[in-house]
Amino acid sequence: MAHFINEGGTLESVTNLTVSDNLGPFSMLTLAAPAVVSNSIFTNNSPMNLVGSGAQVSIAYSLLDPPYSGVLITAGTISGQDPIFLDRQSGNYRVRPSSPVVDSGDSTISTIAPRDLDGRPRILGMNLDMERMSSTPENFFEVLTGSGQDVSASAGPVTLTFPLVIAPGVTTVSVQPGDVDLPEGFSLAGADPPLYFDISTTADHTVPVEVCINYDPGETQNEAVLEIFHLDPTEDGPPFR
Repeated sequence: MAHFINEGGTLESVTNLTVSDNLGPFSMLTLAAPAVVSNSIFTNNSPMNLVGSGAQVSIAYSLLDPPYSGVLITAGTISGQDPIFLDRQSGNYRVRPSSPVVDSGDSTISTIAPRDLDGRPRILGMNLDMERMSSTPENFFEVLTGSGQDVSASAGPVTLTFPLVIAPGVTTVSVQPGDVDLPEGFSLAGADPPLYFDISTTADHTVPVEVCINYDPGETQNEAVLEIFHLDPTEDGPPFR
């Protein structure tokens, strides 16, 4: 549970909060003047998401799921929609590009910091996002993957070609630097430390899947010997396939 108390005599503006998966609501007590909450997310808190008391508490351009109490709902507020966090289970509350909160905030608020907690500009698209960080990191890509034969899905530097997609889904690519032991006789070509591509899809598809990764030819001495390896250290045997 979190508390906000406004004891002053002027309107208080609270912006860019993400309050989720807590035991207890976000509680706002305004003793002398009203407060306005904007560009924020309140979801999946128990037993309530937001409780306002005292002077008027208004919420605008935010995602607020019921139940809540003592709150005046105003312009731009949405309810009953999944914010689509990047990885809620691991505590990563950035949102995916397909989230309904992306580009849905209020950019006219003068007290908004120019950069988010990742150090990136607050406004990346047409408008501000309704959260404390501006959408997903620059190294994360997402694309809707439709059903059909020979379906291509391009997400950032990676293009996947599925022979048959039975049921549509979402294909994601995360690009991260890493440091693992290479197979004997192999050396790095390109980035050092190397970049690893974490590729996943929720689409129901057949195999094999063709994986194409765009790269800078100037970073390698001999393109003819380049190979793509699948790294899976959780399996028995060599970590590379």
